[in-house]
Amino acid sequence: MVLEFLSSIPFIAIIIYLIKNPEKAEKWGSILARAFSHFSKKAERHSVSADIQSRLSSYIKNFTVEGVLPYGLRFKWIDGANFESYVEEGDVVVIMDHHNNNARNFLSAVIAYTSQALFPSVRAYLPKDVLDASELLVQEKIIREERPDALEMFMKVVSERIKNPTVEKNKKIFDSIDQMGYFEPILLPELTHAGHRLQQSPLSETETEVNGFVTFLEQRSNRQSGDDSVPLQYDSKSFHVSIVIVAKSFMMAKGVNPYLHRVQDSIAHNYDSIYLMTREDKASFFDSVIDAIKENTAASFKWKKQFKALDGKKRKVYAIVCLFRI
Repeated sequence: MVLEFLSSIPFIAIIIYLIKNPEKAEKWGSILARAFSHFSKKAERHSVSADIQSRLSSYIKNFTVEGVLPYGLRFKWIDGANFESYVEEGDVVVIMDHHNNNARNFLSAVIAYTSQALFPSVRAYLPKDVLDASELLVQEKIIREERPDALEMFMKVVSERIKNPTVEKNKKIFDSIDQMGYFEPILLPELTHAGHRLQQSPLSETETEVNGFVTFLEQRSNRQSGDDSVPLQYDSKSFHVSIVIVAKSFMMAKGVNPYLHRVQDSIAHNYDSIYLMTREDKASFFDSVIDAIKENTAASFKWKKQFKALDGKKRKVYAIVCLFRI
Protein backbone atom coordinates (compact mmCIF):
# COMPACT_ATOMS: atom_id res chain seq x y z
CA MET A 1 0.00 0.00 0.00
CA VAL A 2 2.89 2.35 0.81
CA LEU A 3 4.43 1.61 -2.57
CA GLU A 4 1.12 2.32 -4.29
CA PHE A 5 0.86 5.65 -2.48
CA LEU A 6 4.43 6.62 -3.33
CA SER A 7 3.89 5.76 -6.98
CA SER A 8 0.87 8.08 -7.06
CA ILE A 9 2.80 11.12 -5.73
CA PRO A 10 4.17 12.24 -9.13
CA PHE A 11 0.67 12.00 -10.62
CA ILE A 12 -0.80 14.09 -7.78
CA ALA A 13 1.99 16.67 -8.15
CA ILE A 14 1.26 16.96 -11.88
CA ILE A 15 -2.46 17.49 -11.22
CA ILE A 16 -1.73 20.23 -8.63
CA TYR A 17 0.71 21.93 -11.04
CA LEU A 18 -1.87 21.94 -13.85
CA ILE A 19 -4.57 23.33 -11.53
CA LYS A 20 -2.27 26.20 -10.52
CA ASN A 21 -1.17 26.81 -14.12
CA PRO A 22 -4.25 26.33 -16.35
CA GLU A 23 -2.44 27.72 -19.39
CA LYS A 24 -0.07 24.71 -19.16
CA ALA A 25 -3.02 22.33 -19.08
CA GLU A 26 -4.42 24.04 -22.18
CA LYS A 27 -1.05 23.69 -23.91
CA TRP A 28 -0.80 19.96 -23.20
CA GLY A 29 -4.43 19.53 -24.16
CA SER A 30 -3.59 21.16 -27.46
CA ILE A 31 -0.60 18.84 -28.00
CA LEU A 32 -2.61 15.70 -27.24
CA ALA A 33 -5.55 16.84 -29.35
CA ARG A 34 -3.23 17.63 -32.25
CA ALA A 35 -1.69 14.16 -32.00
CA PHE A 36 -5.13 12.59 -32.45
CA SER A 37 -6.66 15.28 -34.67
CA HIS A 38 -6.46 13.21 -37.84
CA PHE A 39 -9.03 10.87 -36.32
CA SER A 40 -11.83 13.45 -36.10
CA LYS A 41 -12.83 16.98 -37.02
CA LYS A 42 -13.88 17.61 -33.42
CA ALA A 43 -10.42 16.72 -32.10
CA GLU A 44 -8.79 18.95 -34.71
CA ARG A 45 -10.97 21.89 -33.69
CA HIS A 46 -10.17 21.29 -30.03
CA SER A 47 -6.48 21.24 -30.92
CA VAL A 48 -6.74 24.66 -32.57
CA SER A 49 -8.81 26.27 -29.79
CA ALA A 50 -6.63 24.82 -26.98
CA ASP A 51 -3.49 26.06 -28.71
CA ILE A 52 -4.91 29.59 -29.02
CA GLN A 53 -6.13 29.58 -25.41
CA SER A 54 -2.79 28.42 -24.04
CA ARG A 55 -0.96 31.19 -25.91
CA LEU A 56 -3.40 33.89 -24.82
CA SER A 57 -3.83 32.82 -21.20
CA SER A 58 -0.46 34.03 -19.89
CA TYR A 59 -0.94 37.48 -21.46
CA ILE A 60 -4.54 37.80 -20.29
CA LYS A 61 -3.55 36.71 -16.78
CA ASN A 62 -1.40 39.84 -16.32
CA PHE A 63 -4.37 42.19 -16.58
CA THR A 64 -7.34 40.49 -14.95
CA VAL A 65 -6.78 42.46 -11.72
CA GLU A 66 -6.94 45.83 -13.48
CA GLY A 67 -9.98 45.03 -15.57
CA VAL A 68 -7.88 45.69 -18.69
CA LEU A 69 -8.53 42.21 -20.11
CA PRO A 70 -11.03 40.80 -17.61
CA TYR A 71 -12.71 38.18 -19.79
CA GLY A 72 -11.82 34.58 -20.48
CA LEU A 73 -11.99 33.03 -23.94
CA ARG A 74 -14.22 30.35 -25.43
CA PHE A 75 -14.86 29.17 -28.96
CA LYS A 76 -18.00 28.28 -30.86
CA TRP A 77 -17.45 26.41 -34.11
CA ILE A 78 -19.75 27.16 -37.04
CA ASP A 79 -18.98 26.19 -40.61
CA GLY A 80 -18.45 29.31 -42.72
CA ALA A 81 -18.21 31.63 -39.67
CA ASN A 82 -16.04 34.74 -39.89
CA PHE A 83 -14.59 35.23 -36.39
CA GLU A 84 -17.41 37.24 -34.86
CA SER A 85 -17.48 37.52 -31.08
CA TYR A 86 -19.75 38.34 -28.16
CA VAL A 87 -19.57 38.36 -24.35
CA GLU A 88 -21.30 35.66 -22.33
CA GLU A 89 -20.92 34.81 -18.62
CA GLY A 90 -17.52 36.44 -18.20
CA ASP A 91 -16.02 35.09 -21.43
CA VAL A 92 -15.58 36.37 -24.94
CA VAL A 93 -17.08 33.73 -27.22
CA VAL A 94 -15.34 33.72 -30.60
CA ILE A 95 -17.36 32.20 -33.44
CA MET A 96 -14.94 30.64 -35.87
CA ASP A 97 -14.47 28.16 -38.66
CA HIS A 98 -11.24 26.21 -38.92
CA HIS A 99 -8.57 27.33 -41.36
CA ASN A 100 -5.54 25.19 -42.21
CA ASN A 101 -3.21 28.10 -41.42
CA ASN A 102 -2.96 28.08 -37.61
CA ALA A 103 -1.15 31.43 -37.54
CA ARG A 104 -4.15 32.93 -39.31
CA ASN A 105 -6.51 31.25 -36.82
CA PHE A 106 -4.56 32.77 -33.94
CA LEU A 107 -4.49 36.22 -35.53
CA SER A 108 -8.23 36.24 -36.21
CA ALA A 109 -9.02 35.03 -32.69
CA VAL A 110 -6.80 37.70 -31.08
CA ILE A 111 -8.50 40.48 -33.06
CA ALA A 112 -11.97 39.12 -32.25
CA TYR A 113 -11.12 38.69 -28.56
CA THR A 114 -9.56 42.11 -27.96
CA SER A 115 -12.37 43.88 -29.81
CA GLN A 116 -14.62 42.83 -26.91
CA ALA A 117 -12.27 42.29 -23.98
CA LEU A 118 -9.95 45.30 -23.91
CA PHE A 119 -11.10 47.53 -20.99
CA PRO A 120 -14.81 46.83 -21.63
CA SER A 121 -16.02 49.09 -18.82
CA VAL A 122 -14.60 52.22 -20.43
CA ARG A 123 -14.13 51.56 -24.16
CA ALA A 124 -17.43 53.27 -25.03
CA TYR A 125 -16.17 56.51 -23.46
CA LEU A 126 -12.68 56.62 -24.99
CA PRO A 127 -11.82 58.66 -28.09
CA LYS A 128 -12.03 56.19 -30.98
CA ASP A 129 -8.51 56.89 -32.23
CA VAL A 130 -7.11 56.16 -28.75
CA LEU A 131 -9.15 52.96 -28.49
CA ASP A 132 -8.09 51.77 -31.96
CA ALA A 133 -4.42 52.53 -31.33
CA SER A 134 -4.57 50.75 -27.96
CA GLU A 135 -6.17 47.69 -29.54
CA LEU A 136 -3.58 47.62 -32.32
CA LEU A 137 -0.65 47.72 -29.92
CA VAL A 138 -2.12 45.11 -27.56
CA GLN A 139 -2.82 42.83 -30.53
CA GLU A 140 0.68 43.37 -31.89
CA LYS A 141 2.29 42.66 -28.51
CA ILE A 142 0.33 39.43 -28.08
CA ILE A 143 1.30 38.29 -31.58
CA ARG A 144 4.97 39.23 -31.17
CA GLU A 145 5.20 37.29 -27.92
CA GLU A 146 3.01 34.30 -28.72
CA ARG A 147 2.87 33.86 -32.49
CA PRO A 148 5.53 35.93 -34.32
CA ASP A 149 4.92 33.95 -37.53
CA ALA A 150 1.56 35.78 -37.74
CA LEU A 151 3.08 39.28 -37.48
CA GLU A 152 3.45 39.98 -41.21
CA MET A 153 -0.11 38.81 -41.79
CA PHE A 154 -1.29 41.03 -38.93
CA MET A 155 0.29 44.14 -40.45
CA LYS A 156 -1.50 43.47 -43.73
CA VAL A 157 -4.84 42.84 -42.06
CA VAL A 158 -4.77 46.06 -40.02
CA SER A 159 -3.18 48.27 -42.68
CA GLU A 160 -6.45 50.13 -43.35
CA ARG A 161 -6.89 51.02 -39.68
CA ILE A 162 -3.30 52.23 -39.41
CA LYS A 163 -3.80 54.50 -42.44
CA ASN A 164 -6.14 56.67 -40.39
CA PRO A 165 -3.89 59.67 -39.56
CA THR A 166 -5.00 60.07 -35.93
CA VAL A 167 -4.81 56.32 -35.25
CA GLU A 168 -1.36 56.18 -36.86
CA LYS A 169 -0.20 59.14 -34.76
CA ASN A 170 -1.45 57.59 -31.52
CA LYS A 171 0.00 54.19 -32.41
CA LYS A 172 3.46 55.78 -32.81
CA ILE A 173 3.04 57.58 -29.49
CA PHE A 174 1.98 54.34 -27.80
CA ASP A 175 4.98 52.53 -29.30
CA SER A 176 7.23 55.13 -27.69
CA ILE A 177 5.38 54.89 -24.37
CA ASP A 178 5.61 51.11 -24.52
CA GLN A 179 9.36 51.11 -25.12
CA MET A 180 9.89 53.01 -21.88
CA GLY A 181 7.61 50.67 -19.92
CA TYR A 182 4.60 52.95 -19.43
CA PHE A 183 2.01 51.43 -21.77
CA GLU A 184 1.04 48.15 -20.10
CA PRO A 185 1.67 48.96 -16.42
CA ILE A 186 0.38 52.57 -16.37
CA LEU A 187 -1.61 53.71 -19.42
CA LEU A 188 -3.90 50.69 -19.73
CA PRO A 189 -4.72 50.38 -16.00
CA GLU A 190 -5.30 54.12 -15.67
CA LEU A 191 -7.69 54.27 -18.63
CA THR A 192 -9.72 51.60 -16.87
CA HIS A 193 -9.40 53.19 -13.43
CA ALA A 194 -10.57 56.57 -14.73
CA GLY A 195 -13.57 55.00 -16.44
CA HIS A 196 -16.23 56.06 -13.94
CA ARG A 197 -14.99 59.66 -14.14
CA LEU A 198 -14.84 59.65 -17.93
CA GLN A 199 -18.42 58.36 -18.09
CA GLN A 200 -19.63 61.49 -16.33
CA SER A 201 -17.91 63.89 -18.74
CA PRO A 202 -19.02 65.14 -22.17
CA LEU A 203 -17.13 63.68 -25.14
CA SER A 204 -15.10 66.83 -25.80
CA GLU A 205 -13.91 66.90 -22.19
CA THR A 206 -13.13 63.18 -22.26
CA GLU A 207 -10.90 63.64 -25.30
CA THR A 208 -9.05 66.47 -23.56
CA GLU A 209 -8.59 64.39 -20.40
CA VAL A 210 -7.34 61.26 -22.16
CA ASN A 211 -5.11 63.10 -24.61
CA GLY A 212 -3.62 65.13 -21.77
CA PHE A 213 -2.68 61.99 -19.85
CA VAL A 214 -1.23 60.37 -22.99
CA THR A 215 0.88 63.52 -23.59
CA PHE A 216 2.17 63.30 -20.00
CA LEU A 217 3.37 59.72 -20.54
CA GLU A 218 4.79 60.63 -23.94
CA GLN A 219 6.88 63.41 -22.37
CA ARG A 220 8.09 60.98 -19.71
CA SER A 221 9.04 58.50 -22.44
CA ASN A 222 10.93 61.05 -24.56
CA ARG A 223 12.91 62.68 -21.76
CA GLN A 224 16.69 62.61 -21.98
CA SER A 225 18.74 60.79 -19.37
CA GLY A 226 19.38 63.09 -16.42
CA ASP A 227 16.60 65.52 -17.32
CA ASP A 228 14.61 66.02 -14.12
CA SER A 229 12.44 68.82 -15.50
CA VAL A 230 9.77 66.46 -16.85
CA PRO A 231 6.98 66.09 -14.25
CA LEU A 232 6.43 62.81 -12.41
CA GLN A 233 2.85 63.67 -11.48
CA TYR A 234 -0.30 64.28 -13.48
CA ASP A 235 -3.42 65.75 -11.95
CA SER A 236 -6.66 66.44 -13.81
CA LYS A 237 -10.38 65.89 -13.33
CA SER A 238 -10.12 62.20 -14.33
CA PHE A 239 -6.48 61.26 -13.69
CA HIS A 240 -4.57 61.65 -10.42
CA VAL A 241 -1.29 59.81 -11.00
CA SER A 242 2.06 60.03 -9.24
CA ILE A 243 5.19 58.14 -10.36
CA VAL A 244 8.12 57.48 -8.02
CA ILE A 245 11.35 56.35 -9.69
CA VAL A 246 13.71 54.26 -7.57
CA ALA A 247 16.96 54.47 -9.52
CA LYS A 248 19.61 56.96 -8.38
CA SER A 249 22.34 55.47 -6.23
CA PHE A 250 22.99 58.63 -4.19
CA MET A 251 19.30 58.75 -3.24
CA MET A 252 19.15 55.05 -2.42
CA ALA A 253 22.15 55.52 -0.13
CA LYS A 254 19.86 57.58 2.13
CA GLY A 255 17.61 54.56 2.66
CA VAL A 256 13.88 54.13 2.11
CA ASN A 257 12.75 57.39 3.77
CA PRO A 258 13.10 59.71 0.74
CA TYR A 259 10.81 57.41 -1.27
CA LEU A 260 8.41 56.96 1.62
CA HIS A 261 8.17 60.74 1.98
CA ARG A 262 7.41 61.13 -1.75
CA VAL A 263 4.57 58.64 -1.46
CA GLN A 264 3.24 60.32 1.67
CA ASP A 265 3.37 63.68 -0.13
CA SER A 266 1.48 62.18 -3.08
CA ILE A 267 -1.20 60.88 -0.72
CA ALA A 268 -1.46 64.28 0.96
CA HIS A 269 -2.04 65.89 -2.46
CA ASN A 270 -4.82 63.41 -3.33
CA TYR A 271 -3.05 61.35 -5.99
CA ASP A 272 -5.03 58.11 -5.96
CA SER A 273 -2.71 56.05 -8.19
CA ILE A 274 0.93 55.86 -7.11
CA TYR A 275 3.33 53.89 -9.28
CA LEU A 276 6.83 52.94 -8.17
CA MET A 277 9.35 51.92 -10.84
CA THR A 278 12.87 50.51 -10.76
CA ARG A 279 15.19 48.14 -12.64
CA GLU A 280 15.63 44.49 -11.78
CA ASP A 281 19.15 45.03 -10.38
CA LYS A 282 17.58 47.15 -7.61
CA ALA A 283 14.83 44.66 -6.79
CA SER A 284 15.90 43.98 -3.19
CA PHE A 285 15.97 47.67 -2.21
CA PHE A 286 12.72 48.20 -4.11
CA ASP A 287 11.02 45.57 -1.95
CA SER A 288 12.22 47.42 1.16
CA VAL A 289 10.58 50.61 -0.12
CA ILE A 290 7.34 48.74 -0.77
CA ASP A 291 7.39 47.29 2.76
CA ALA A 292 7.94 50.76 4.25
CA ILE A 293 4.95 52.14 2.34
CA LYS A 294 2.75 49.25 3.48
CA GLU A 295 3.76 49.79 7.12
CA ASN A 296 3.60 53.59 7.24
CA THR A 297 0.74 54.67 4.95
CA ALA A 298 -2.89 53.84 4.30
CA ALA A 299 -2.16 53.19 0.62
CA SER A 300 -3.44 49.86 -0.68
CA PHE A 301 -0.85 47.67 -2.42
CA LYS A 302 -2.31 46.29 -5.67
CA TRP A 303 0.45 44.47 -7.54
CA LYS A 304 4.11 44.25 -8.50
CA LYS A 305 5.08 43.16 -12.01
CA GLN A 306 8.06 42.98 -14.32
CA PHE A 307 8.05 44.48 -17.83
CA LYS A 308 10.51 44.88 -20.69
CA ALA A 309 11.56 48.50 -21.18
CA LEU A 310 14.36 50.89 -22.14
CA ASP A 311 16.29 52.86 -19.54
CA GLY A 312 17.13 56.57 -19.79
CA LYS A 313 20.00 55.74 -22.15
CA LYS A 314 17.72 53.63 -24.38
CA ARG A 315 19.23 50.33 -23.22
CA LYS A 316 17.00 47.27 -22.92
CA VAL A 317 16.25 46.41 -19.31
CA TYR A 318 13.62 44.69 -17.21
CA ALA A 319 11.61 47.25 -15.28
CA ILE A 320 9.77 46.41 -12.08
CA VAL A 321 6.58 48.37 -11.46
CA CYS A 322 4.25 48.32 -8.49
CA LEU A 323 0.97 50.10 -7.89
CA PHE A 324 -0.53 51.56 -4.73
CA ARG A 325 -4.03 52.98 -4.75
CA ILE A 326 -5.73 55.32 -2.30
